[in-house]
Amino acid sequence: MKTAIKWSLLVMAFVPLIVDTSVFFPYITGKTFLIRLAISLAAILFSIHLLSSEKFFGEMEAKSKKIFKNSVVISTLAFFATFVASVFFAVNTYRAFYGNVERAEGLMGTMYFFGFLILSLFIFERKDWILFFKLNLLSGAILFVNEMYQWILQHTVRPSSFTGNSIYLAAYFLFVMLSGVVIIGDHNEKKYGFWKIFSWLMFPLSLLGIFVTETRGVIVGFGAGLVALVVYFVWKGKEEKLFNVSLKKLSAILLLAIVVFGAFFLATRKDEFWQKIPGLDRLSHVSSGDVSTETRLIAWGVGLQSVRPDLNGVGKFLIGWGPENFNIAYNTYYNPRYFEFEQVWFDRSHDKLIDVFVMNGFLGLIAYLSIWFWFFYIVLKRKNMTWSNGGLLFFGVAYFAQNLFVFDSVSTFTPFFAMLGYAVYLYLFEEKESVQEHHEKSKSKILPVSLISASWLVSLFFAFCFVAFFLIPYFQMRNYINILQSGDPAQYNTISNTLTPYTYAQENIRMSFLETTQQYAGSNNQEAAKLFNQALDSMKDLVQRDPTNPRYFLSLAMGYTYEARAENNLSYLKDAETQLRKAMALTPKRQDIRYQLAYNLAQQNRFPEAIALMKDTVALDPNLDDSYYYLAVVEFVAKSNYVDVYNNLETALSGTTFHHMGDGQAVITQIYQDILSQAYRNKNKDVFIGAAKRLEQLSPDQKTSLDSIINFAEQNKWAQIQLLKSATPPKQ
Repeated sequence: MKTAIKWSLLVMAFVPLIVDTSVFFPYITGKTFLIRLAISLAAILFSIHLLSSEKFFGEMEAKSKKIFKNSVVISTLAFFATFVASVFFAVNTYRAFYGNVERAEGLMGTMYFFGFLILSLFIFERKDWILFFKLNLLSGAILFVNEMYQWILQHTVRPSSFTGNSIYLAAYFLFVMLSGVVIIGDHNEKKYGFWKIFSWLMFPLSLLGIFVTETRGVIVGFGAGLVALVVYFVWKGKEEKLFNVSLKKLSAILLLAIVVFGAFFLATRKDEFWQKIPGLDRLSHVSSGDVSTETRLIAWGVGLQSVRPDLNGVGKFLIGWGPENFNIAYNTYYNPRYFEFEQVWFDRSHDKLIDVFVMNGFLGLIAYLSIWFWFFYIVLKRKNMTWSNGGLLFFGVAYFAQNLFVFDSVSTFTPFFAMLGYAVYLYLFEEKESVQEHHEKSKSKILPVSLISASWLVSLFFAFCFVAFFLIPYFQMRNYINILQSGDPAQYNTISNTLTPYTYAQENIRMSFLETTQQYAGSNNQEAAKLFNQALDSMKDLVQRDPTNPRYFLSLAMGYTYEARAENNLSYLKDAETQLRKAMALTPKRQDIRYQLAYNLAQQNRFPEAIALMKDTVALDPNLDDSYYYLAVVEFVAKSNYVDVYNNLETALSGTTFHHMGDGQAVITQIYQDILSQAYRNKNKDVFIGAAKRLEQLSPDQKTSLDSIINFAEQNKWAQIQLLKSATPPKQ
């Protein structure tokens, strides 16, 4: 039984390798399946074994007295307590508890990782930890081979292997390095045995894997971790030797080399040489002006603003907005400057500390930081230098540092909790008396009863959540995607079976359903029209259940817009407007919602309102060229003064933050042709020549004709332009 429990935990080493293409977010959901199944199974088996084996119960009882007195464990449980509290006080308690498919976190997802930590402390002995690290080395090797395949043969920029995100892959390689250090320091392994050689090999391969991902945060984390490791060896490595050389001397030389290299890189980072080295090329471009840095700075500012007690009250400052509620805070305090750089919807700040502060409050942040404090304390407290402690220090510093620029995922949570578990194991049980059955039975009846009761309560809750709250939405997604992939319209009618019961996967299913069936709006085919109406109704139900996500309202508004176009019915535009205004109420300063609302008002011939809305949008961020473009389009449709249209369109196209030259070129060309005609009629030479020159860029095939009319305009020969215009009118 104990072996079965151990292997239920050991399979967590294979989490990064799992991909399930039959569901939404294949690089997340498949991993989530394994995690929740493995921990649920381990918890059930653990509870059964507690009742069936007196020897096992005695061992676990003795361990529990040590485990729950450890500062790292106490801090972790304190953080979990604040996590639970933030769920109850969350803005959206449903998302706080269930999470979503994309992140697979929330309380329901995160509790399994806490379960892994506690179970590993009870079950794993030294040989089990060593085996766990060996399995992670194997997983790292498989990830590396697939990464090289993607990079070399598929020419993938910033490959992600089986993790789905280059950031997650790079962070996991840090853990592979920790695994290698632990194996190298294991005295039970042969000096030149397979596992030690394999561990040494995985260091350069993991480092190469990190640099190929070009993940700057992880590269910085690796550098910080390496410095910490070298300093640790200088401090405590006097008696140790590596390759028959004093480890302290080697480390001192390496530390000097790191300092020299760092200074040289900073001084020459703009040199062309660094641009040819994966990872360092992106690192050399870090500045306050690059897109990635700008978006993170903006997100950090928004996150900190959202927990200001003077703006949101003491409650959100102390407890936070709730798990998986960062997007609500971010949307509420959205910074319009963000749209200059990216248009995606942020649900994380790309800084773990700020994420914790926003979602779990100041109390959660203090508890989270206390985990790290006590972790480093027990690692550094051991008097003698060990490879395992050096590896833990390296990984701890590297992981903490890289998480200042990114966030956790299902691929990196296991390494984090394994790090904590192994550190606590070394502190409590390594080189001390093993816990055996000869321990005296507890004189208190409370401890045995509470241990058994807590074990069964937690294990049954894990199992229930896995079956009721994961398997049901999992098969809903699987069935829905199978129907879509079948390509058989006759099967589409069975999509209704995937819409109930309501689960945390419904947001993905229903938004996809509506997007898929929009083409059927107003269709003469009754079955097709029925599908669209069913999709529309399902989205109406979704926004009633979860009125905190503006993307749901945008999706519903788009559905109404398609129906309005298909049936030429103004009332549907009114319905779309209602949804767009609800979306804007949730994030008042987000520009793309305002653009859609302005278009909607223009379609209703409410031009003054549309123009006023767009002018207000321009004022939110006068440096955003997109807003001038949409203002120009609305003014053009409203038949406003052509000079205003021209000036706004020129502002958009002359700037550096315009994002629609590709997909909007046909519209832009049409507008400039109209401006050219009106400028000709009004003999406006400056606007006429400006529009003609812009048309040369948009329509190179007309350059000869346009050069001629520009020449005539410069000479004020409008009559000749009229003759030319009559002969070859501009395209409409």
